[in-house]
Amino acid sequence: VEDNAPGYKKFAVLSRRRNEVDTIDWPPQSPDLNLIEVLWRGIETELGQIYERVENVDILILMLQAVWASITEERLSNLIASMPNRLVAVIAAEGNATKY
Repeated sequence: VEDNAPGYKKFAVLSRRRNEVDTIDWPPQSPDLNLIEVLWRGIETELGQIYERVENVDILILMLQAVWASITEERLSNLIASMPNRLVAVIAAEGNATKY
C-alpha cells in the first residue's frame, strides 16, 4: 500500500518497477484510512489539553509515554471498528477528504 505521497516518487517508484512489486491504490496522503494517524491526532489533542505547551524534551517524552500507556483496548477496538465506515466514506468521496 502506498499513498502516492511526494516523498515516494524518487526512490519508491523506481524500486517498485525494478523489483516488479505491485501496489494497492490508496487515496493520496489519507489520514482517513491510516488509523495510527487518527491515534496520534488524539494523543496530540490530549497532550495539548492536559499539559499545554512543553519546551523540555525530556518532560515531553515522559508525558507522551504516559498518554500512550493510557490507550485502552476499547479505544483501539473502536478505532478498528470504524474502518468499514471510513472505507465507505472515502469511496463515496472518491478519495477526497471525509468527516474522518
